[in-house]
Amino acid sequence: MYVYLYIYIHIYLYVCTYVRMYVRMYTYELFTCLNF
Repeated sequence: MYVYLYIYIHIYLYVCTYVRMYVRMYTYELFTCLNF
């Protein structure tokens, strides 16, 4: 059971970091578009 919890936490952290990186890139492109 602990192994599944460990895998679940790692998948959650991976998805969270990926989503944050994607949102950061998207907002950066949006701001650059608004500046021009």
